[in-house]
Amino acid sequence: MIGNFFVIGNLVVDTALVTGIIGMLFLLSAFILGLISKTGNNSLLYALLNIIGAGFLAYYSLIIKAWPFLILEVAWGLFALYKLIRILVKRK
Repeated sequence: MIGNFFVIGNLVVDTALVTGIIGMLFLLSAFILGLISKTGNNSLLYALLNIIGAGFLAYYSLIIKAWPFLILEVAWGLFALYKLIRILVKRK
């Protein structure tokens, strides 16, 4: 098995998997909020959710040695960071 584990009662939890799930939830939240028009792709929230999600998933892909996925998530995070900087510059 890959990653570290911790035990909660009788449940063995894989920390790598938890990291991946957290990242997925952040990215999925951004996607869903965009779809239901609760946030646009020019919003601070959208950019932050994408950056945080991509960061968690990049770390997860590094742990499981999924190199193509790592490249995807690094690119995703960098583009989201670029978008965040543009949003913040426009606010000044």
